[in-house]
Amino acid sequence: MTETNDYDADDVERERGILTPSDRKFLGGEKELSGQSKRDARYRIRKRIKHGLLDISFLRRMISNKDRKLIAEDLFPSDENGDVIVLRVISVLFRMILDVENEDIEKAKSRFESTLAGGIRSVITQLDDSDRFLINISVDININREEPDPDKLMSKYKAGRESFEELRWLRQHDYISHDRTYHDHMLNHLWEGEENASIGISTKEGFEIYETSDFDNLENFKESVFSAMEESPVDMIED
Repeated sequence: MTETNDYDADDVERERGILTPSDRKFLGGEKELSGQSKRDARYRIRKRIKHGLLDISFLRRMISNKDRKLIAEDLFPSDENGDVIVLRVISVLFRMILDVENEDIEKAKSRFESTLAGGIRSVITQLDDSDRFLINISVDININREEPDPDKLMSKYKAGRESFEELRWLRQHDYISHDRTYHDHMLNHLWEGEENASIGISTKEGFEIYETSDFDNLENFKESVFSAMEESPVDMIED
């Protein structure tokens, strides 16, 4: 699964969690603050996030099995939508560890592997029949990085055979422009990828969401998105 931009205008008005709707508007760029007000808001948000994460210990040790299961079934259903939430949680945690390790990927990876294995072990050992077994858990994350060949990627792009990651790399490094061809390829990847991918188009009238699940076929999906872009070509966010 590939993670893309997870900003959703509709998500801003959810009930208060770690963040309030006002916090989400500020972080999403919808609410302008300056000077001391901006510094106060960022400090307040950092404190809320810190204590929100510390509250996870209560979920692990004190919440009832029934309540935990109900939360999980609502938040992490056994489908692509549930996996997206898990992916985002893991992404944030790894990013924080990488920050602490000063961008040292190998050190962060090793620490994340050890911590993830320990977290899994703590759950497995609490199961009713765990005392019947010797439990060994290992997590091995392989990160392979290679220098892209722009000429080869451009050839794949022109033939319509590039991967989603390759398309984004070409765009980020200005080998292709933000034109209709790029958007056509992007829509192809979104349609073929996650089960309920969406496009957010920022127009003069507001922010409109187009979800792949709302369309019967790719052609109709593209037609609606391109029509909205032509009427008010302000911005587009992939999710």
